[in-house]
Amino acid sequence: VFTKVLANKTNAVANKIVSPSQTAFICSRNILEGVVILHETLYELRKKKLNGVVLKLDFEKAYDKVDWDFLQQTLRVKGFSNKWCDWIKKVVGKGNVNVKVNDDLGHYFQTKKGVRQDDPLSPFLFNLIADMLATLISRGKANGQFRGVIPHLVEGGLSILQDDTILFLEHDLAEAVNLKLVLSVFEKLSGLKINFHKSEIFLFREAKLYKKEYNKDWVEIEERFQKKLGSWKGKLLSVGGRLSDEHKKKYMLAKWSSLMLPRCFGGIGILDLKLQNKCLLSKWLYKLLNEDGAWQELIKKKYLHHKSITQVSKKPGDSQFWSGLMGVRNQFLSFGFFRTQNGQCVRFWEDKWNGRRAFMDLYRIVRKKHVTVASVLNSVPLNVSFRRTLIGDNLVSWYELVSKVANISLAKGNDEFKWDLNKERAYSVQSLCNVLIQDKSLPRNSKLWKLKIPLKIKIFLWYLKNRVILTKDNLVKKNGKMTLSVSYVIYRATYWIRCWSALCKEEERGKLKLGCQHLESVVLKLFFNLDGKEVTELKLN
Repeated sequence: VFTKVLANKTNAVANKIVSPSQTAFICSRNILEGVVILHETLYELRKKKLNGVVLKLDFEKAYDKVDWDFLQQTLRVKGFSNKWCDWIKKVVGKGNVNVKVNDDLGHYFQTKKGVRQDDPLSPFLFNLIADMLATLISRGKANGQFRGVIPHLVEGGLSILQDDTILFLEHDLAEAVNLKLVLSVFEKLSGLKINFHKSEIFLFREAKLYKKEYNKDWVEIEERFQKKLGSWKGKLLSVGGRLSDEHKKKYMLAKWSSLMLPRCFGGIGILDLKLQNKCLLSKWLYKLLNEDGAWQELIKKKYLHHKSITQVSKKPGDSQFWSGLMGVRNQFLSFGFFRTQNGQCVRFWEDKWNGRRAFMDLYRIVRKKHVTVASVLNSVPLNVSFRRTLIGDNLVSWYELVSKVANISLAKGNDEFKWDLNKERAYSVQSLCNVLIQDKSLPRNSKLWKLKIPLKIKIFLWYLKNRVILTKDNLVKKNGKMTLSVSYVIYRATYWIRCWSALCKEEERGKLKLGCQHLESVVLKLFFNLDGKEVTELKLN
């Protein structure tokens, strides 16, 4: 409990004292941010055909080898008081462990180094230790010992994902020697040991050891995948399933669009990966607009160039990640608005800002359409010119626009994007998913999924309720034949259902035994005319 309290306290300051190169186990950061930095860096290397070396370091038994004296020194360097350092020392150094071999527990003994794996405070402490490596590399870069493979994009040339560290270097022998020296010093100080057997190195351009790749080089990998996937498929199929013809055409009971709806919207809950991907990409856009970090800085330097995300467009040479963001940008912006501060990143006419939308009648005749809010409001009168003189409705719209922006004053700070789909004005994946799904929703089946029956029976009942089971009437529809059956007549005619209910009430339950001939005559009398067409053929089964 005490370590949990300490962990909650340290999480409040972790974002301020840990370098931006670390993205794991820190509030307001996501471990995937490091993946984005790595992806954009590798794409830049390949696109511009730069010389570079990417080194992935793996720490051997990272948590178990942290030196306690170095940890105490790190805490003091980061500004922690003596009281905090004593608390951490007692929490880390008072633990006893034992070794379990063949279900037999050995004697307890006291450890001399390392932090516990399941302790909520351990990730933060390890982040502090790894941050010292980032400090050493940053100082080496300041002294000219390192340059980094893309220094104008990736500051420090370092990305740390807990016990995995990614380093970006130029293909230079002197830099490699300096790096090895820094890593050796860090090993001696921290007690950590780099496992070079598990570490990997990737070379680009001239640095790459050139070897022409042939199709036969990939045959072994392809055969390995086929062997694993083939056995996996066979284990899941019955004997009958293995004998079936996979090329045989089968009926699709329901549309995938209805199957992929959540259960609360009438579907069976199969995840729509395309829709989910759009909503998750929109979350990255929200973070790009409202937060600051290492990956935001890289994206702004690489694609925005001091422009707003609304002022740039998709280009052929963009990375897959940025192309995905551009693909969902317009849809994302339509569900929110900008709250202006300095007004430099918001378009005056095309964006929704401070709860107002553009006057489209004025937008059609304005000379400069892509101006920012700051460029318009920083001058008196407003920095707006039109292609012709305003008269009639256009003049009324202009006076209305001037009255709305008259009381707006710009301030220092970055513009913020507010979300319209919830009260908190903060983006959530679920809120966007619900809005995009509402147009496709089916009648709700909330009671069906609460039944205490096996899931396969629930799914069968869902098919039954949506009338997609392969009954004879559905087969008639799919095959296009006009042969009708009693089930088809009963299914199509509401009047027959009412008459059949009345007939059942008139007869006693035990005496109601209608033969085929009697039933045929009743059906023919009730349904001589079905949907305005005469029934020419009726088969009873």
